[in-house]
Amino acid sequence: MRYIIYIFAFVATLSSCSDNKGADVSDISIDTKLVRFDSLFYNSDARSLSNLKSIYPLMFPEEYADSLWMNKINDSTEQAVYEKSVKIFGDFKKEYEEIVDVFKRMKFYFPKFDGVDVYTIISDFDYEYPVLYSRDRLFVSLDMYLGADEEEYSGFPAYLSSNFIPERIKVDVAKSIVTPIVARDRFDKTLIAKMIYNGKLLYLEQKLLPTTDEFLIIGYSKDQIEWCKTNEREIWTYIVKKKYLYNSDPKLKTRFIDLAPFTKFFLELDRESPGRVGEWLGWQIVNSYMVNNDVTIEELAAKEDFQDIFKNSKYKPRK
Repeated sequence: MRYIIYIFAFVATLSSCSDNKGADVSDISIDTKLVRFDSLFYNSDARSLSNLKSIYPLMFPEEYADSLWMNKINDSTEQAVYEKSVKIFGDFKKEYEEIVDVFKRMKFYFPKFDGVDVYTIISDFDYEYPVLYSRDRLFVSLDMYLGADEEEYSGFPAYLSSNFIPERIKVDVAKSIVTPIVARDRFDKTLIAKMIYNGKLLYLEQKLLPTTDEFLIIGYSKDQIEWCKTNEREIWTYIVKKKYLYNSDPKLKTRFIDLAPFTKFFLELDRESPGRVGEWLGWQIVNSYMVNNDVTIEELAAKEDFQDIFKNSKYKPRK
């Protein structure tokens, strides 16, 4: 009897470990390579630049003269930012391994996905597109992940710069590769449709990042996500009572979905709330939908009927 109990406990432990790690991707291979374009570029001179252009022509639009590229290379400010990225990321091996793991999980859930080459770049602080994904390339702007307290970010509001951290790279990579495959009804402008669309993105990101904390996936602090959990019922009740769910007023997206320092309930609790609470609620609805329905990850991504997702989610906020 003791032996049986031991075996049962052992199997339960293995099951728990498997759940924490998500899908087993150990046998999945991905065709990808790392291109340290930032290092190649900022260590170039006039002679080596010509060779670099011949190897990576797409990185050098023809309308720009070599003099512009040399000015960038020799610019002391750009060189200083590049040197900071070198100190923080070194050979970028750790981050690249995390990106490859994201690619493998993507291929597990979406077999048609093929790995892409990863280019590290300095983007002149392009905060809107810190990671840019195309069919065969993925660009990571290292200057957007130097650390929340980096002096280079002094002109950014804190609710943005708090996510300019190295740990966010894998999250932004996951978001960039799932966004193109997440379907939506572009004619459905209701708040609930916008909530569920963003909830689908977050759900898929979490599938690609099974060991990453949920607060990091959505870009909150630990306190902010705890605030959402504590106030979930009150938030939901407010939105329902105001009849916002099926309202198509674009101002609701600004209030509940868009990046902001806080969510605009126009109540006392505004000061305590994080921004994008509607996005977080959409995540909970999608989680509930996947628990209560026999739906594959691919089917979820392809489903355009957000009203059906909401109806069949059986979502109930925590008390």
